[in-house]
Amino acid sequence: MQNEPIEPAMAGIREDCLRLIQETRVMTLSTRAATCRTGEETEDASGSGVWAAPVYFIFRQGGFYFFSSPASRHIHEGVGYPAAASLFQDAEDPARLRGLQMSGGIRPCTAGKEAGAAALAYVGRFGIPAGPGNLLRFFKTQFHSDLYKFIPETAYFMDNQRGIGNRAKILL
Repeated sequence: MQNEPIEPAMAGIREDCLRLIQETRVMTLSTRAATCRTGEETEDASGSGVWAAPVYFIFRQGGFYFFSSPASRHIHEGVGYPAAASLFQDAEDPARLRGLQMSGGIRPCTAGKEAGAAALAYVGRFGIPAGPGNLLRFFKTQFHSDLYKFIPETAYFMDNQRGIGNRAKILL
């Protein structure tokens, strides 16, 4: 993904977007059931073909890492399929609304330096009391969760402080 040209009014947009990401703790993931992907009319067992789920995340090297149950709906429907994600700064005044809208994919992070470093950063950011040792095993044992990564393919930062409806495509 390449940045589109930024107008002078949008100068500093990437920095503002990265600041929003660092100040935000929750991201909403959106997925679709297989029945929606195939175009079938049948609904899944829950009665809906689409789903949204909030997750705590950390952002590292262009990806959003989060822990989740492998049996959760957003993992079952999201890993290996197109997904979307968003995060935003809650504001009472609509003129102060800022957010990030993304499309991309979810993949598991099961081992290696990438997973270990992300798990360590996650524990540090959220103050999770984990002893020394394998953090991935700790999350699996204590929370029945595995590490996943949302990788944005397309991202838009919207910032009503720059004008209602103002948004720009950015590279994370």
